[in-house]
Amino acid sequence: MRFWRTILLGILAIGLGGPALFWLLAPLDTGATPGILTPLKLLRARWDPAYCLASLPDAAVLPPVVGEGACGIAHPVQLRGGIVLMHPNVPVMACPLALSYAVWERHSLRPLARDMLGSDVAGVEHLGVYNCRNVRNSSVWLSQHATGQALDASAIRLQNGRRISVAGAWGNTDAAGDFLRAAHQAACGVFKVTLGPEYNALHRDHFHLDTGWMLRCK
Repeated sequence: MRFWRTILLGILAIGLGGPALFWLLAPLDTGATPGILTPLKLLRARWDPAYCLASLPDAAVLPPVVGEGACGIAHPVQLRGGIVLMHPNVPVMACPLALSYAVWERHSLRPLARDMLGSDVAGVEHLGVYNCRNVRNSSVWLSQHATGQALDASAIRLQNGRRISVAGAWGNTDAAGDFLRAAHQAACGVFKVTLGPEYNALHRDHFHLDTGWMLRCK
């Protein structure tokens, strides 16, 4: 459904011409409030490396990561600037994933934490990005982690010192549980695939966020 909505928005933008087409062609400004063309810009970033990099002027652009077989990251970056710190490190990731993360972090994660928990986000804990492997329980399909297109977010650290973990707070009937559910739902509107504890036991302690070609929110 989201894929076809994106395509229809593209047709609409082209049909409108003028300002709509200009805003579609311009790099995505991660500091600006997301609008009707944001999904199209994120989609374009997936297949246009130069456009993606232009949308992340503060990111560190790194040499390609060469892996075994089809593994590797063609256009890796590390986020810098106004992005909250990741723990235990700032991972190397494919540019489209970094761009989607920047939009989610700035326009969903931070506002939700302020509104629902009374504190801004200080950091996002993760279980990693790049990992040359297949999808779990598959001998055929390569994981999005194998190309740096997937992030496993496991906990949110707040500036007031509080730590909200997926393993510890998901499903709770309190502010922390409500915050995680809202953050998960918001991610579904930014990433192609968002998987959490309700998907299966392998995701009981993290959100899998990726910018591959499938569409799934669970």
